[in-house]
Amino acid sequence: MRLVLDASVLVNAVVPQPLSHHAEALIARPGQHLIAPDLCRIEALNALWRYTHAGVLTPDEALARYSLVAAAPIEYVDSRLLEPLAFELALAHGHPVYDCLYVALALAEDAGLATADDRLCALGGRVLGDEVHHLRSTPPP
Repeated sequence: MRLVLDASVLVNAVVPQPLSHHAEALIARPGQHLIAPDLCRIEALNALWRYTHAGVLTPDEALARYSLVAAAPIEYVDSRLLEPLAFELALAHGHPVYDCLYVALALAEDAGLATADDRLCALGGRVLGDEVHHLRSTPPP
């Protein structure tokens, strides 16, 4: 099964949080092909920076978690390839383009979408139907 992960799943997998066990299981699931727009890594690193800035992580802890982000078994897709569809989705649904990149990739690859983000989950549900897996409400696929 092909599954698009957003940055919220990746961050939950590398920073201990209530949903971390779901995210870790999702990423470690055998036989699953994980994909994401290349923006995902940047968003995950920005989240690590925010945790450091807020005093939740030390810089050394953030750097160690960066190593986990870099080692995650995810195939990254050039976001530029997804821009036209993501922009159309953003205009049609009134949703930020950066989130629409994840939905556009799921559409382009006929894949599911996994997220811990409520707004992205709602958008994904409108566009992808049952192929959206919300870490808060569903066990890992």
